[in-house]
Amino acid sequence: MAAKKAKTKDKNYQVKPISWIFYMIVLPILFTAVLIVVIMQFILGFNVFGDVTKWAESIPVVRHVLGIPNPPVPVPQQVASLKKQLKTVQSTDQKQITALQNEVAKLSSELATAKSVSSNLHGKLVSTTIQLKAAQVASATAKSEAAILTNMSSNQAASVLQQLPFQEQVQALQAMNSSDQASLLSQLPVNIAAKLLKAGG
Repeated sequence: MAAKKAKTKDKNYQVKPISWIFYMIVLPILFTAVLIVVIMQFILGFNVFGDVTKWAESIPVVRHVLGIPNPPVPVPQQVASLKKQLKTVQSTDQKQITALQNEVAKLSSELATAKSVSSNLHGKLVSTTIQLKAAQVASATAKSEAAILTNMSSNQAASVLQQLPFQEQVQALQAMNSSDQASLLSQLPVNIAAKLLKAGG
């Protein structure tokens, strides 16, 4: 009976491992740390609290948890950052200005080319119009001359035809029908008739 009571007492006095760790390891470490901080702060004159505060403020997570605002950026660093931003903006603006200048030069060149082409086309149009009018006048003249020559006798028509410029002779013959041409050419000298036939195609 006495042995059972002794065993029960031994069980009651067994120390739990967590309690043992707390009292034998954690508590002495905390006491030692507090003692060292007090000695360094108040006896040796070190600014332990200030150093710990600075260290804590340098960690973003701790600063966020404690609600400490971000430290202000030093003025030289702000100036350097602003200078860098200004250079970036100036560089971008200069690139845009250069690109726009190149675009303007390109468009100016294209405009000058277009004006030159337009001027050439206008010149060709005027020249073609003049040629067309001249051809129309020549055709009308040739038809008129052909009508007059057709109403004459072949002998008279041949005599009058030889008085006209060579090109008008050709055009007048071309304006006639084939029977009138044959009748008129038969009254002309052979060499002139041959030239007119060759020129008239």
